[in-house]
Amino acid sequence: MEEKIYEVYWSGPYSLNKAKNLKPKKANKFVLYKIYQTHPLYGPDSLVYIGKTERGGDTRINEHSDWLDYDKYGKPKIYFASIGEFTDWESTPDKHFEPIDSSIIGDVEALLIYAHQPAYNTMNKKTAGRSRGIRVFNTGEYGALQDEVSALFHWI
Repeated sequence: MEEKIYEVYWSGPYSLNKAKNLKPKKANKFVLYKIYQTHPLYGPDSLVYIGKTERGGDTRINEHSDWLDYDKYGKPKIYFASIGEFTDWESTPDKHFEPIDSSIIGDVEALLIYAHQPAYNTMNKKTAGRSRGIRVFNTGEYGALQDEVSALFHWI
């Protein structure tokens, strides 16, 4: 099976307030987000959530306000990402890719969740089979994420 390779370019960190108020032009290019926060079991700066923005990064973060505003575990760090087809390491000077097909976004999200097992994600931890044939390079401010994940490596 031939793999399709995608680059996921991460920007951040954003404070909760900045993430809730992203400028529309920027917010619409972001298709994924991840949240780091202190977790009672995993400790400080733990990856707790990966998700799709679908309606813009600012809108999606506002939908998480019920648990993100909860101050017991400290202030969250939020990162946003755009996805593009990977060609080579020099071809894309502006890494804020234009949005791509939503099925690709869903497959990349599922693979990232399966590979990293964020604490608060309940979906896609066992159902990432649709990500077969995909390889992802995480670039930019990808933090604790693996720099490369593949459905072949994770035997999905």
